[in-house]
Amino acid sequence: SYWLKINELAEGDTQLFSVANKTDAWPKTDWGWIWVNINQEGVVNSYTWRGADRTSNNEIQYNYGNTKLPVGTWVHITHVFDYNAEGGLRGDFYVNGKKQEIVSWKRTNTGDKTGDPGYQENPYNITDMQVLAVGGDAASRSGIKGAIDNLQIWDHALTADEVQTTMGTIDSNNVPAGIIAFWDNEGCQRRLHIRFCRSEEGRSGWSPRLHSDR
Repeated sequence: SYWLKINELAEGDTQLFSVANKTDAWPKTDWGWIWVNINQEGVVNSYTWRGADRTSNNEIQYNYGNTKLPVGTWVHITHVFDYNAEGGLRGDFYVNGKKQEIVSWKRTNTGDKTGDPGYQENPYNITDMQVLAVGGDAASRSGIKGAIDNLQIWDHALTADEVQTTMGTIDSNNVPAGIIAFWDNEGCQRRLHIRFCRSEEGRSGWSPRLHSDR
């Protein structure tokens, strides 16, 4: 969860958010666990999870074609991810506290579908040493020219009510229970690396490691 101000968008696609292992083999360095792109108009045109550990994989693709992010205005973004006991994966995407409509969705090997995707089986197994990036360029995608603030990592899939709390002011000395990493852009910490693992119950686990580049 984070606040984002986009100052300018490049032509073509811009990477909004990604989680990838930069030490892994291509193409997982740039198309890793998840990648989210916006086009030059600010429309979310890719919200995709890797579907298998190979180049040609059965991706999980959400279409948020009705969601457009503004340029020059602060906007609040929340990505929610959840695994069920069988290892199935689902996600929700919030903008300014409002859950965004999935216009359609599909796996690479199926046609477009409508409705709730539910938990999708056989996602790419998230590995250790993944890097979480807001913006940042990657293959065929530009980075964001802008700023982020109040980046939060939680230890569970947030409810709609909890998403509302992420939009408020958070005291870095007294963060709410459930936040395991927080970056308020006020101190010296400018880079956040997150270490990922999978728990035995099949849900995602998060173990943060913070590194300062200033």
